[in-house]
Amino acid sequence: MRHIKTLGVAMIAVFALVAFAGASTASADVLCNVNTNPCPTGNIVASGTTISARLRTGSSAVLQTSGGFINPTLSCAASSVTLRTTSAGGTGRPVTGNLTGLTFSSCTSTNPSGCSASATVTGLPTSGSLTWTSGGNGTLSVTAPTVTFTCPNPLGGTITCSYGTGTVSGSFTGNTPATVSFNGVPIRSLSGGLCPPTTRWTATYQVDSPASLYLFGP
Repeated sequence: MRHIKTLGVAMIAVFALVAFAGASTASADVLCNVNTNPCPTGNIVASGTTISARLRTGSSAVLQTSGGFINPTLSCAASSVTLRTTSAGGTGRPVTGNLTGLTFSSCTSTNPSGCSASATVTGLPTSGSLTWTSGGNGTLSVTAPTVTFTCPNPLGGTITCSYGTGTVSGSFTGNTPATVSFNGVPIRSLSGGLCPPTTRWTATYQVDSPASLYLFGP
């Protein structure tokens, strides 16, 4: 359950990163749709642009939980993220945006099996920022929405667990397509009782639109 939540967070973080594009000058952090630095004015991803992403082909979003009465590992084969840029960033400032959509489906689980095959995501939109690091790459930081899954209770019935809130960070790699990766990122549990208190999320998302994205700094 927690695994799925983390996965949701993770996808959210990927889309938010891509969406944090905005118009700016060549001396500021900008998202660019060509691998040219400084980015030509006509190739800067404008504020208000919708960015869409999905799990990289052949990969899954995985949430590994621990410390609970049950400790499922959840793997989702399908996930999508939608975000919208809200500012152009600037010298010494990150590009910002909102995560407006997040889905998780085709999920399976172990320890126990039989957890829900999709997640319920609430609390959207959330905010985030993208900060340049080197080359056409950067770091994406985003506020996680709430992702909820249910799993069988060995004592009978089901257990419902929710994960989210706080800030999660992933690495953005500029390319055609651009990708955002989360490697063992810890996600906060919002549930008590039998739900696992600790979970780590691993996932890589690729941006479908725009087809090419690079992050350039000063």
